[in-house]
Amino acid sequence: MISFFRRIRRKLADDNKPLKYARYALGEIFLVVIGILIALQINNWNQNRNEQNKIKEYAVSLIQELEEDIGMIRNIKRQNEDIIARIDGLNNYTLNRKLKDFSNLTLLYYTLNKPHRPYTWNRTTISELKSSGALGLIKNDSLTKLISKYDAFTYHLDDDFANDRIQFEKATDLSVSVVNQNYPNIYEFGEKLLPNDNQRASDFFESKEYMEADSINLRLVTTDLRQIQEMTNSYNVLMRYLRIRTDEELPKLTNNAKEIIALLKETYLN
Repeated sequence: MISFFRRIRRKLADDNKPLKYARYALGEIFLVVIGILIALQINNWNQNRNEQNKIKEYAVSLIQELEEDIGMIRNIKRQNEDIIARIDGLNNYTLNRKLKDFSNLTLLYYTLNKPHRPYTWNRTTISELKSSGALGLIKNDSLTKLISKYDAFTYHLDDDFANDRIQFEKATDLSVSVVNQNYPNIYEFGEKLLPNDNQRASDFFESKEYMEADSINLRLVTTDLRQIQEMTNSYNVLMRYLRIRTDEELPKLTNNAKEIIALLKETYLN
């Protein structure tokens, strides 16, 4: 292409001898400018291609991390539902019941829960996108906003977890001042005592382990009905927190993650 222009330029310059050298110089300048512009365009194209290939790598990694987050959310949501079911049972059991009618072992069943599980977000890819400036290279503005929104909401839930854990520990401490846990075979209860999604209350109350513990006939630590009520109230506060996470926040974040995954696949993996 440049050789073609050069031949035309020489022909025009030769047709007018006085202006030959001026035309030749201007032609050289023109060709140099054209060459620079073409080189810049090629360089920009290569740079853009490399950037988008890098974003594609980030997309694959982010999809994997978001899918892991969704699985983690599902497990925590199930754990929260187990705890909520236990607290519902506690409320039904303690309603209008006199102190002499309480069973220590039954209260132990309704108040003993697995440790409150923290969130374990996979933040590696989003952190790299932000620190490297690659987040700004994503062409889809809606996708960029969704990723930023998702990232911010995970930190919000971390703060929520910290508050929930404080309430969980408060309720647990109150239960220790009410319920006697000193059963010789308490560790043998296993999954029958601790909540899980496959368990019914009858599974525990009809089990051999329950019968053995019940025969020991331990009494409550407290003789004050108000302590039982205070403990129940504390668990109810925890239940309200967990319902917000389980019914509103965690499903919202899951939908956010699924939307990001769909856009990443549509934009970079198709």
